[in-house]
Amino acid sequence: SSGINAEYGWKSEAVVSTQSTGNFVDYEDFITGKDLARADGKERSVLGGVIPCILKFVTAVFFISLTFVLPYNYEPFFDDEWRATSPSWYVTGYLLLVCFLTRCNYYFAWILADAVSNLSGFGYNGVDSNGREQWNKITNVYPHKTECSSSLKLLIDNWNVGTANWLRRVCYERSPYSPTNMTYLLSATWHGFYPGYYGCFLSMSFFLLTSRKLRRVVRPHFLSSPGMKMFYDVLTTICSLILINFASIQLCLLSFERNYILYRYFLGLPHIICAVIYIFCPKPKAKTQ
Repeated sequence: SSGINAEYGWKSEAVVSTQSTGNFVDYEDFITGKDLARADGKERSVLGGVIPCILKFVTAVFFISLTFVLPYNYEPFFDDEWRATSPSWYVTGYLLLVCFLTRCNYYFAWILADAVSNLSGFGYNGVDSNGREQWNKITNVYPHKTECSSSLKLLIDNWNVGTANWLRRVCYERSPYSPTNMTYLLSATWHGFYPGYYGCFLSMSFFLLTSRKLRRVVRPHFLSSPGMKMFYDVLTTICSLILINFASIQLCLLSFERNYILYRYFLGLPHIICAVIYIFCPKPKAKTQ
């Protein structure tokens, strides 16, 4: 049963290329018991994953409970009368809430899978500086970091972590040209052939490149005081959530017709604003030794 539960840690990317991404080695250490050894020479407790499992289970239940307390769907947005009679701020807020509740389903599935794996003994990742055991080796999402990241890159790095590592190793680090665009194109193709998949991932690639360029130029001007830095972090957190929601909602809408309605309602402003920034933002100064 431990081997079956550990399959949760393989995730979809491991089906294609486990050995080239390192997951095969982690799994082999688990089934042979090599992961029981700690760096300090002591052997970890076999029941060490119980407490992390319980905490993750409670967290998973919390997120799935939100989807029952706040029933949601995208259908009202496609009602012409609803869009025409509702204020723009209300429509935008409704879509942001729906996107968050959609993510809650992913939080539930990934955190529950992580908890089951920990309960079977899979996911041990050594000890921290205080000697506490860490059970995050196959953790696939960090909700608090995803929802409160001060940059688009940090947000993406904490979402679907296993797949992100796979994409980085098999595509980003091997692509001779435009690795970011090639990586997101591969991700879209991996998902399937609905237009929404390509709209989502190519938008994310464009938003990420733009935010990276802007951050290198603007951020140094906000590091002069803690207050300025806090203002910058709050502003970039809000902008990151808006951009990621606008991109990810396309993945859920799937069809070209529904995504066209989305773009038409918002006039394509996220892409237009990012295009202006990307074109007119000066190149960051090269780092010196």
